[in-house]
Amino acid sequence: ISYQDVCPVQDITVEEGYWCRGMLDWLAVCTHLEHISIRVEIQADEYDLDEEKQFDASKFRLALLPFTTTLKTLRIGYGDAYKDQVVAEKDVVENPFGSFKDFNVLETLKVRHDHLMKSPDNSILNWDMKPLTEILPHCLVNLEITDIMFDYHLELSSQLLKLLRAVNFS
Repeated sequence: ISYQDVCPVQDITVEEGYWCRGMLDWLAVCTHLEHISIRVEIQADEYDLDEEKQFDASKFRLALLPFTTTLKTLRIGYGDAYKDQVVAEKDVVENPFGSFKDFNVLETLKVRHDHLMKSPDNSILNWDMKPLTEILPHCLVNLEITDIMFDYHLELSSQLLKLLRAVNFS
């Protein structure tokens, strides 16, 4: 019997996930996660943000795939140093999470705007910009989008309106 077979952890809360090291390893040993709340952070004096230290939303989502039938809450927050260093830097490119459609019981999602959907004019990157109706599950009850990209707030508003219409007609 492996450790993973008997890991009963259902809730993970990390107040300051510095450098994001080890998060995927924590997830790999769990079998029935229902709630995840993480505040991603970096050291305020850290200037070398190599890929190993950066939070990669798409890799994190892949690590969550074993929990498509158990994960009810996913809250990803970001500390001030992370925002100052990563979000404010225009040359730092981050991948969005991707689709949450497979998460059959996900009720609460908190995520940064550009981790949910890419910038509409970011044609340098070959990400498909899918509407929120195609990336969010029908079971979602609470959606919190933080750090909204000002230049794209109208696009987000339009997407949210379409999402509400789709929910009301289903």
